[in-house]
Amino acid sequence: MFAVDKTDVKDWLEFHGLQQYEKNFKSCGLTTIGNVKKLRMVSEDLLASLEMTLHGHCKRFRAAGKQQ
Repeated sequence: MFAVDKTDVKDWLEFHGLQQYEKNFKSCGLTTIGNVKKLRMVSEDLLASLEMTLHGHCKRFRAAGKQQ
């Protein structure tokens, strides 16, 4: 899928239907897929920082992270 850790997070977000969070991800330092892969767990604090409040989006983000 996304083998290159330096791929812009924008492509990953678009693939998972979460592109509206691109600015928030980049503001939190999550600029590449490699940054996302380094997350050990998705906490409520991280979701709040990303301004991701919709349950379905949070669930999709958590599931996508596990696929990495």
